[in-house]
Amino acid sequence: MNKKVALLSIVAAVLILLIAKQTIFKAQPAATASQAGMSTPPISMGEILRAVDEKKKPMLMYVYAKSDCSSCAAAAQEDLAKVAELEKAFGSKVKVIRVNIYDYPEADVLELAEKLGLSQVPTTLVIDGQGVVEKRVGPVSQVGIRLVLEEVTKL
Repeated sequence: MNKKVALLSIVAAVLILLIAKQTIFKAQPAATASQAGMSTPPISMGEILRAVDEKKKPMLMYVYAKSDCSSCAAAAQEDLAKVAELEKAFGSKVKVIRVNIYDYPEADVLELAEKLGLSQVPTTLVIDGQGVVEKRVGPVSQVGIRLVLEEVTKL
């Protein structure tokens, strides 16, 4: 029963976020890879879900909401820069995926939220062959995430 209530709470939180997105903010077009500090192009939700299921190599996933809200966009841009630095530091040892929830249909975002236990954004996850090994809600902690990535990449 508690798991069902928890799952319903997560779904409700994500739905509230998505409704707020539609009523408060105008969706912002996806940033290009260079604008967001990325070295990889945006990928489809299907590819993201497959990467999570396959767990071929450690993964750093940053899930965020970049909208027309100036403070939200600034915070996301700061976090994206930190993620880009981590991506550069770990190179091919870690797959890095950035998910701006405004770039995907609501059903896809809900599926990802359910699969990974997401209830808020921004959330940073480290995923290895066993599944999610670290989940942090809020701004990216570059030092903390680096330590976790160092641990999962030396195995």
